[in-house]
Amino acid sequence: MVLIDWLIVAFYVVAAVVIGMLFTKKASESTADFFVAGRSLPWYIAGTSMVATTFSSDTPLFVAGAVREQGIYANWIWWVSVIGVIISVFFFANLWRRSKALTEIELISQRYDKSLATDFLRIFKAIFDGVFVNCIIIASVTLAMSKIIVVILGLSPEPLFDIPLFGAITATTLILIVLAVAAVVYTAMSGLYGVVYTDLIQFALAIVGSVVLAVIVYVDLQDHGGIVAAVEASPGFNSDTLKMIPDFEWDLKTATFVILVCIGWLNYAPGFGFFLQRTLAARSEKDAMLSLYWFAFCHLVLRSWPWIIVGVASLVYFPSLVDAEQSYPMMIDEFLPVGLKGIMVASLLAAFMSTLDTQLNWGSSYLVNDVYEPYLVKGREKAHYIKAARVSMLVLTLFALIVTTQLESILGAYNIFR
Repeated sequence: MVLIDWLIVAFYVVAAVVIGMLFTKKASESTADFFVAGRSLPWYIAGTSMVATTFSSDTPLFVAGAVREQGIYANWIWWVSVIGVIISVFFFANLWRRSKALTEIELISQRYDKSLATDFLRIFKAIFDGVFVNCIIIASVTLAMSKIIVVILGLSPEPLFDIPLFGAITATTLILIVLAVAAVVYTAMSGLYGVVYTDLIQFALAIVGSVVLAVIVYVDLQDHGGIVAAVEASPGFNSDTLKMIPDFEWDLKTATFVILVCIGWLNYAPGFGFFLQRTLAARSEKDAMLSLYWFAFCHLVLRSWPWIIVGVASLVYFPSLVDAEQSYPMMIDEFLPVGLKGIMVASLLAAFMSTLDTQLNWGSSYLVNDVYEPYLVKGREKAHYIKAARVSMLVLTLFALIVTTQLESILGAYNIFR
């Protein structure tokens, strides 16, 4: 990393904060503006924001690591989500938008008659998803970001000082704190407006960086007889590495694949979390449907293959790597030149901030819209609830940082929800 790389990174962080400042007044008009951007998003902005959010800083590390350890077919653990998303396009998206809810948990109060059981379900889901699930996701992307920073910047792992509950604070930790503070600031100021419009920059940086890296690696391997020949000759290659589906034998791999394809997508079909939030923020029912269509295309076709190529190729360059999840940042450091490295690092930093801002906005929408306003403090002015949303973001950030200190593996975090 040289000066121009750092300038690219600084540009994104400053641009994100500026965008937050520009939308502060608009986001403060109502909770609908703060949580669903006043239901004003065209399909390409809502869909791109979904793609950018699912490209968190841990995603390329997870994909590259899974390919190295298990094979290309390991990606079915998240590819199956596209089946559920496509079903949502045709059966659910327009109905979500028509409901005019702020969260999918609010639909519980619309779907069922008011009762103690309904209230309990709404409160439980809001707290479980808004706090527990949120904190695990934020912790996993924070862990991924720390691995990226350690590999690319080569910072010392020695602690600078200790803080109770959080443990040792290193130079890497301080960088993450700066990024997290920036994300919290612009998200608290601008609500979903700031989230989706910073996502557009993040998506552009991510696509450029990941595609260029994959192309450079692919071209470099032509001197080794091509990517397939080079990978097959590498010490870390096994018979499953290049397979799209596992061999159909009576074993755990086959059983897992069959279960994922047959029922694994059901979790995504009705929609949840930020997917539903973006469709609720769409300006029309048609935009809600098209946003999911655009997301499905980008998620499966456009974005995953550059990561897979780099993950597979890393077996050639780093065959004895102990931590497979470090292969992607090591390939960045190995191949990208000045300027392009800054774009890639900026995209990963932006991915971290993008996931963080989405999780904070989404989580606070649950806590305020589904717990605080309907059950704890009713009938207050809109400014009060927006202030409560901003305070809840700070609380969620604190909890997530504590969880981060207890998490050791990205894949371990991902498997909590499988």
